[in-house]
Amino acid sequence: MGRELSKEHKENIRLSHIGKKASEKTKQKLRRIHKKLVKEGKVKTLFKKGFKMPKEWIEKRRSFLGENNPNFKYDKSNPPLCKCGCGQPTNFNYSLKGFCDYLTGHNSKVNNPMQSRRHTAETKQLMRKKHHGGGRPKKKISIYCEQCGIQMLLVPCLAKQRKFCSIGCYHLYYTGDRNPSKRPEIRELISSKLKGRIIPEEWREKVRKKAIERLKDKTKNPMYGKGYKLKGEKNGRWVGGISFEPYGLDFNKTIKEEIRKRDNYCCVVCNKSQEELSRKLGVHHIDYNKQNNLPQNFVSLCWSCHSKTNINRNQWKTFFQSLLSERYGYKYSEGKIVIDLNQNNIN
Repeated sequence: MGRELSKEHKENIRLSHIGKKASEKTKQKLRRIHKKLVKEGKVKTLFKKGFKMPKEWIEKRRSFLGENNPNFKYDKSNPPLCKCGCGQPTNFNYSLKGFCDYLTGHNSKVNNPMQSRRHTAETKQLMRKKHHGGGRPKKKISIYCEQCGIQMLLVPCLAKQRKFCSIGCYHLYYTGDRNPSKRPEIRELISSKLKGRIIPEEWREKVRKKAIERLKDKTKNPMYGKGYKLKGEKNGRWVGGISFEPYGLDFNKTIKEEIRKRDNYCCVVCNKSQEELSRKLGVHHIDYNKQNNLPQNFVSLCWSCHSKTNINRNQWKTFFQSLLSERYGYKYSEGKIVIDLNQNNIN
């Protein structure tokens, strides 16, 4: 430690390290040593992150630029004239390490047969015909639209990509079973990507505002001012005003809770639990009779499945009765409940 090296020894060390790359371990060691030296005050670090050079240094650097630099080797005293014959001196090019032969734009004047000449209208038309489309005219291939069957003449590069004559035919072709989003594999991929996705409240508020504006606007809302046409008997789901009838006195909170408990607090159709939905399950009348409040006529449903039961009522009725008969052993005959006195009404 503390040994002073000679100049020859230092030069040999420098030459031995030329072309070698330090490993990450050696770099980390050098950083640690440098930090220790900075803390001890033995080394001054001038250039750090966010370091700004003072104005005096910048002025000194500018004073040594170009010809003012003592290491400047090029002579600019006698620039040659441009070879086009204009008589102007050329500029110095540092990449060529010498003067240019021509000024910018003067090279085109030399050996140009059209210099100081103009094309006639006939020659321009001939040039257009030859160079139209970037060269020779390409042969077109006839292709038929996969939806409507219309013939299309296309260039070979487009014929490989295009299959439909319009966007309308594209959408019509991929409706129904051909729609890739209806495949079970793609549905699973979409659901896996959207699972656990949290929509921020700011985005929801923006969507709400836009939806309200769209509904209020007469031009964008096709049903604006036409709601009276779908009320009452004019509605396709009208069943004689059954929804206005009152519920029976037996249909209360206690029986609803008993039905939810019987079904293990899960929707009978989609099997979603009450905890997942974060709201209570609805209790549905199987035969749509509000006065029939027997437990054999009740089933617990989530809000989305409950809304679906307003259509195809006979199918839903048979489905729920067969499901309850399998689960709890309830008996039905021709859609009507058969009461068994030996059996408990609620399991």
